Amino acid sequence: MSLMTQQEADELVTKGLENAAVRALYDEVNASSPIISVPDEGHCWGSITRPGETEIFVAPTAFPAESLYHELLHAQMKIGGYRQYDQYVQTAASFPLNVLGDALDNELQHHRFFSKFTDAGFDPARFYHDGDGESYEHVRRDIESMDPAGTSAATYFLRYLTVLSPGGHGSDAEREALKQFFFERVPNEKMDAVEAAAADVLAFGESDELDPGETIVNVARRLGGFHGWWVGKSQNFPDDGVFTGDAFTMADAAAFAKRQGR
Repeated sequence: MSLMTQQEADELVTKGLENAAVRALYDEVNASSPIISVPDEGHCWGSITRPGETEIFVAPTAFPAESLYHELLHAQMKIGGYRQYDQYVQTAASFPLNVLGDALDNELQHHRFFSKFTDAGFDPARFYHDGDGESYEHVRRDIESMDPAGTSAATYFLRYLTVLSPGGHGSDAEREALKQFFFERVPNEKMDAVEAAAADVLAFGESDELDPGETIVNVARRLGGFHGWWVGKSQNFPDDGVFTGDAFTMADAAAFAKRQGR
């Protein structure tokens, strides 16, 4: 059930559009991909840009201009050619690549357009949702609860994205303290993999590349545990995607699914 009504969502969008930078970007996106705003069922704003429209999910916020601008930047990037990898084929039991891929899709876009957010005059602390101020403490508690020997590098990396993410409520000192907390808690070989994967994310953010397929697979390979996957930007297997390891066929995937009882 939605936390707000359509009228309340429309009122927040209208309030956000009072900002000149937001209005300009809204008009730009809307001209290429007509915008629909709807109440979100959770606590965070979000958006989907598909052929013919952009749907923005609106949640309660004290900062409608920043929240709307953030989602418009996502839409602008996709309209500009950024390719989303959201198709997955699997032939072996392993850490779910879709979980990593979904997180990277969001993170890579953030690193690319964060400077546009601040260039528009917005406070970096408001780059994310209103409850972002608690994220560092949540990550600390998660790390403290994990068994270092039994926790995968990928699991640690997903938490490390909080350190890596641009902007947010945490100060530079708090970010550095959280980073050091990882080094104290995470086994060296896993932290090395996490840092190598983080470097790939930062490199993509500094590049002009709009196809993140290579970066996604490089991150997966550095972290390990993602054997037997294909990830694609369409359902055109295998041409529109990348394998995490050796190539396989759809027959191989069907055989795996049968073994798993699917």
